[in-house]
Amino acid sequence: MNQDLRLEAVLDLVSKFTQGEFESRVAVTQGSDKLNELCFALNILGKELEASCASKTELEELNEALETANNRLSELARLDPLTKLLNRRGLEEVLQQEWERSSRQSSSICAVLVDCDDLKQVNNLLGHSFGDLVLQGIAQRIKSVLRASDHLARIGGDEYLAILPDTRMQEGMDAAERMRLAAGQHPMRIGDATLNITVSLGVARLQDHENSIEEILSATRLSLQRSKISGKNRVKGSRALTADSDATAAELQLVLEQLCAGDEVRAVAQPIRTTADENVVGFELLSRRNKDPYSMPIEFFRVALENNVLASVDLACAKACIDEATERNLSGRVHINLFPSTLLSTSTERLLSLFPAGHNDTSYCIEISEQQCYGNPAALKKAIAPLKEAGIGIALDHVGFGRTSLETLLVLEPDIIKIDRCYIDGVASDRVKASQLERMVQTVQGLGAELVAEGVETRADLKFLTTIDLPMAQGFLWGEPI
Repeated sequence: MNQDLRLEAVLDLVSKFTQGEFESRVAVTQGSDKLNELCFALNILGKELEASCASKTELEELNEALETANNRLSELARLDPLTKLLNRRGLEEVLQQEWERSSRQSSSICAVLVDCDDLKQVNNLLGHSFGDLVLQGIAQRIKSVLRASDHLARIGGDEYLAILPDTRMQEGMDAAERMRLAAGQHPMRIGDATLNITVSLGVARLQDHENSIEEILSATRLSLQRSKISGKNRVKGSRALTADSDATAAELQLVLEQLCAGDEVRAVAQPIRTTADENVVGFELLSRRNKDPYSMPIEFFRVALENNVLASVDLACAKACIDEATERNLSGRVHINLFPSTLLSTSTERLLSLFPAGHNDTSYCIEISEQQCYGNPAALKKAIAPLKEAGIGIALDHVGFGRTSLETLLVLEPDIIKIDRCYIDGVASDRVKASQLERMVQTVQGLGAELVAEGVETRADLKFLTTIDLPMAQGFLWGEPI
């Protein structure tokens, strides 16, 4: 090799070294000239640089693995090992953050103390392993109805504590009622055992000085005790208007009479849209009461149930919704909610009388909540059969909430299946939830029913729904019901 070629090879090797490529070498020829010595020295340097680079890579990988392990240990230190909820330490951390945010935004925080009713009997009869499975199941059910901004912790034994940021007292009561329904509306199946588990809840709006867990427990414990004394499976608030405290019996009686008569009841509409082009194809009508207390359905239906007038109030609210749809001349399919118990206890003639004469056979649809389908669905199928013959559609609502019964889907043969928001909220960024939703869509599509996604709040989630061919959706992405 002549001198110029050797020099070019040396310069090329130096260039590779500067670019971090240490594997190359340059040929060393016979002789002892200065260029040959330089080639030899560069080859030794290349070996040393290559070894050093490998050591650096190994060290970086080791540091990365150590950091991952430390993060995992830190996370585990914040979680209850049984339920994977926050433990006291984890709750203390988020509580401090929420108080700082509340101070900046001048917002309120509510706390809900949850206690499993009669779990001791489960432990005594079936063993603590069954009790542990119940605790895990209750944790999952409660968490499924909380917002992403809420925090749920297991604080020992059979008690959970939920922290609800930016929540007023009445909103906290509503959230607690959703938690109560989520926990206890469905029997819990563990192995061969079927358990009816309920929870009692105490709610408090936190004061500025109540910034430790013990202070929060003190604020909610009295309400929880009132729930237990009142018969368990109830929600009580320490600083809220409740049926048995601030409201007198006469006031409550007046509210119930107004509800049964449909007085002070109004309806709002939430559009149902196609996911592909967001065209409105229908509306769900929702009832409201014009006055506080008991302005929201979760409140007034609860007191109606407790006072044995649920069917009367349910029918009055359905009539108000249908009248509102007629007055507003809403186009497309109009969805009206009715409790399964109302359908079972009301004659076909009375139910059909709710709808205007000469209505389009395909324009009305009765929504039945899957959460409230108890017992043998064959009885409910018999009750809705004349309605379907009259051209009124049947939708099964909240499918996927807690534990969906495949038997209910097969027996009732709904025209529409509405997938609960617990499968929809945040699905675009949650691979596990996305996989679950996709499997559910594939399963229910085989039943021949139309699908509607509930609780769509972000563009990202809406876009994901189009990728799995979920055709319709509704939610706060397009605004609150009006």
